Amino acid sequence: MPKTIQRTVAFYWLRLRSREAVSYRPVEDVDWESRLADLDSMKWQEKAIDGIRYDAILGKEYPILSVSEQFDPTFMQYIDRENERVTDYMDNYLAGERGDLAKSSAFAFFPEYALIGRISGSAGKSPEPLKKALDHYWSPGGNSNGTYSPW
Repeated sequence: MPKTIQRTVAFYWLRLRSREAVSYRPVEDVDWESRLADLDSMKWQEKAIDGIRYDAILGKEYPILSVSEQFDPTFMQYIDRENERVTDYMDNYLAGERGDLAKSSAFAFFPEYALIGRISGSAGKSPEPLKKALDHYWSPGGNSNGTYSPW
């Protein structure tokens, strides 16, 4: 029987939060397609912040920010029902050290509504990676007194 893959969808209103006072204002008239195109043109190393890799998916109905959060798979095991054994799943991957596993999610920007939609699997359900990217790559209006707040 084929395995069912389940995805979670959530929506966030994007607001600017003042660091000096607890006040919020809507984010309006942002060209997310252009901002994500800027991200897309960055070097590989510039697209990562604290173990999280960001990529842009352009040319769709809405601009999309792809998020890959690195995680430590040290104690992951594979239950092999066919061969009736349990093995260390990561042995082959860790020996090569060519890459890392990551939880993935994607954020679609709906600019006319200051709305962002997130789709993810069983992991990566937090809006924190989005907030980190927004504040790092697209500081609100160059204003260091504000920060993005997805809620």
